[in-house]
This record gives sequence, C-alpha cells and structure tokens, in this order.
Amino acid sequence: MMPDMKPLISIDARMIAHSGIGTYLRNILPYLAESDTMSLELLGDPSLFERLNLSRLNFNIRPVSSPIYSLKEHYEIPRAMSKSSKLLWVPHFNIPWLYKGRLAVTIHDILPMEQEFSSPLKRLYTLLFLKKIESQAEVVFTDSQFTADRLKAYHLLQGEKKLVITPLGINSAWLNFQPGPRPHTNPYLLYVGNIKPHKNLKTLLKAHSLLSNAPDLILVGKKSGFIQGDQETISLATNNPKVHFTGEIPISDETLSQYYRHAEAMIFPSLYEGFGLPPLEAMASGCPCIVSDIAVLKESYHDSACFYSPPLCEKALAQKIQAVLENPDLRQNLRQNGLQKAISSTWEKAAQMISQEFLRVCS
Repeated sequence: MMPDMKPLISIDARMIAHSGIGTYLRNILPYLAESDTMSLELLGDPSLFERLNLSRLNFNIRPVSSPIYSLKEHYEIPRAMSKSSKLLWVPHFNIPWLYKGRLAVTIHDILPMEQEFSSPLKRLYTLLFLKKIESQAEVVFTDSQFTADRLKAYHLLQGEKKLVITPLGINSAWLNFQPGPRPHTNPYLLYVGNIKPHKNLKTLLKAHSLLSNAPDLILVGKKSGFIQGDQETISLATNNPKVHFTGEIPISDETLSQYYRHAEAMIFPSLYEGFGLPPLEAMASGCPCIVSDIAVLKESYHDSACFYSPPLCEKALAQKIQAVLENPDLRQNLRQNGLQKAISSTWEKAAQMISQEFLRVCS
C-alpha cells in the first residue's frame, strides 16, 4: 500500500440502534471517524444513520436493507461494499457467508454456544459461523478475557489466530450529565437489561420480596417481555405492586442516567455476560452497584467498585441489598470507587486498538 493511500474499511452497522451491540457501535464509530489514516463506509439503513446523527461524521454510506440472521444478508453485504474496500468489520458473529475478502469480527460473548442457555440447533448454527470466522477472519475482537477463554474452551480461534481483547468503556457524556427530576417518586432499586433467562431476574425478584420495608423495584424495559419467562418469574414481576416497568426508553443516555442517579442501588444479577456494561453506566452516574459474583464481572470491575453476591442465592442478594440500604458509608464507598472505575474506562482505548488492527491487517 502506497504511503499516501488510505485503506477503505467497510463496517456492518445494521445493528446501530440495538441495545448492546448498538451501544458498542454508537460509541466506537465516532472515534474511528476521526482517523486520518483510513477511510470508512457504513453498511445499513441511511435514514437510521441520519436519525442517530452519524451522517455528520466522516463516513460514506452504502444502503443495506437485509435483516440480521437472514439469507439475504449473505449476498447483499458483499454486493453493497465498495469495490475498493480492503476489509469488512462485522461487530457480531453473523458474518456474510459469501464474502471472501479480509474480515474483522467482534465476538461479544458466545452465549448461544453454552449448553445451559441454548438449544442444540442454536449451538450448531453458532458453531458453523464461529468455524467460518476461525478460517477467514484476520482479527477477532472480544470484550473480555472471559469470552476469549470460552472460545478456547470450545477449541476455537486456536494457534496463530489474532485475538484482541478490547474492554468496553463509558462515554464521557455520562460523567457530565446534570441532575434532573426524579423519574420515580418513591425510593427504588434499579435493574437495567434484557429480559432473558441468563439475566437471572427471578433471583432478583425473589430477593426483593425478602426485603424488610422494601423500596420499589424499577425494571427498565417492557412488561410484555416477561411472556417468554417461566410462570414463577411472571408472577413475581406482575403481582408485586412495588415492581414497576418503565416501558421502552428511547435511545437517550441522559434519560437513563437519571434512573441511575436517583436509585438507591443498581442490581445486576446475571448468570452470564460477555462484559456487562450497565454497571459501568451506573458507576458513572454515582449509583452503588450490586452485581453477580461471576468471573466476567470480577474481571470487568475488580473488587472495590461493586458489591458482589452469589448469583443463585436470593437470601444472600437480599442481605447485600439490605446492607447497602442501611449503611451510608458503604453506599458512599461504592459510589466513589465506582466513579473512579468509570473515569478510567473509556471507549477511546477500545477504538484505538481496533483502529491499529485495521491498519495492521490492511498493510
């Protein structure tokens, strides 16, 4: 490559408005757009990029309408890419099967491979894609050492494969949001996340029911999501007058920050994560966090930023919550240590590592 020629990188950005992967893209892309060493094109819905204010950044836009996990995506993405593109980056394992060029992939977690959380058909489907990634990708990014280790446990991405760990971060705006009105009148505990079995909401709901003088419990999400849960979870969530759902909150970090800021504590009871980003958002908002004592969250947050609880013991979780509610010094320590963790965790670090790998692959 000539010194004055910048490589063109194509980015599958169809999931830009999603939670999780969408949050990842919305925070990484502005840093990549600042690069003067590469050119970038986004693949996806141009009207969505316009609504999210990404069209103002230094990207070319290539329309792609195919949904994720569709047959159409496998041929539409290669056709939509510019002929001069040197690399395709896919921020999920759903790579286009008919694309034959250089490939970079981000694997946030391998939950669909884990037997306790997935069906045999989902495991087979995911394995086929991971094997394809193993044979074709020039570089694979993961959010944590935990996910890298789980890939290796399945004998994937072994040998010479380039595996780069890029921990997630916090947008600096989270540290600068001003206090606003309380989003809920009564004192409350907060849960932020999807409503899926690995999120372990049943344990949180049981723990909440054990609290003496329990504050309200706010679940950020739609009540209708519980129709896929088991009957006990549905009953705990819908028959307790102190459990409240926000409904869908529009994509607004500032709105969500007010929920964190005014909460007594944020509870993150997951059984499995690839990183676990909501606690970092809570820490940036000055909210004490109680999280599951699982390997990936210990890796992401270490010992002092969170209060840890065994993930399947509702009595232990209730005791941890009660301790935070009754101990002002403990709450203050969690706030201070959490804020320091948030300040030191930036998206810029991940973006720099990703950018460096793009240039390495294209050189």
